[in-house]
Amino acid sequence: MKTNVVIVGAGIIFVAIIITVPMFFGGHGHTRHDKAKFDISLISESLEQFKSVHGIYPSNEKGLEILVDVSSAGQSYKLDRLPIDPWGSQYHYQLPGQNNTENFDLWSYGADGQAGGSKGNEDIKNWR
Repeated sequence: MKTNVVIVGAGIIFVAIIITVPMFFGGHGHTRHDKAKFDISLISESLEQFKSVHGIYPSNEKGLEILVDVSSAGQSYKLDRLPIDPWGSQYHYQLPGQNNTENFDLWSYGADGQAGGSKGNEDIKNWR
């Protein structure tokens, strides 16, 4: 009986280590970056659909909020809610883009909340 308790206890500790170690060595950060890339892709698709309906992208003044506006209910571009980046900040939108001059720039400042960054603090953006 005591051996079973030790084995179960060791198993619980092993599972806890498997779950927490990636957080300390950057695995968790990749998940956040992947989530931000997914959100940017989702928002970009909604912006493209907005353009297909209205012939233009939303202005900087209307921004991304137009994608969740109640007056756009039933539109193909309508989002239920505007995603927040994995670090709790709004995504940024600029039209015309400085990097995508033919359409828009869309980005998150990443973990540090500032432009630029490296080693897990990189900006996540819709340009290279």
